[in-house]
Amino acid sequence: MEQNQVNIAVKKIKEVEFFVNEEIELANPPVASISFELTTNINLDEKSVEMLLTTFFTDTIHGNMFMKIKTSNVFLFLELANFHKPETNEFNIPDNVLVTFLSLSISHSRALLAKNALGTKFAELYIPIVNPSEVLKQLFGK
Repeated sequence: MEQNQVNIAVKKIKEVEFFVNEEIELANPPVASISFELTTNINLDEKSVEMLLTTFFTDTIHGNMFMKIKTSNVFLFLELANFHKPETNEFNIPDNVLVTFLSLSISHSRALLAKNALGTKFAELYIPIVNPSEVLKQLFGK
């Protein structure tokens, strides 16, 4: 299948929520698991796609959540109308574009989480790097 060039840009990044529970004790060395929830909002008139990404950090022994961050990542997508099905009001955005949006959203969340963790006992916690293609499969069942 032929892939066409699309024009995308970061329109807005916003921290929506941050939570930390410093009462949770991690193993030594500290190890945490990471998981994600995603809500996608599409605005055809504004040619924008919002990825509202929530990232959870839990301890690997008891499964207690000790940090959470939710970020709103809004992307300008000039060709959005090309992927809209008016008869069903659905969008069929190509996987490679979704992976790009998700990759950028994860990166923004990592940066905001690292900033917010400063001054907490989790400031030095290793934030794992994840494969956005795998995360997309988990979130969208693709």
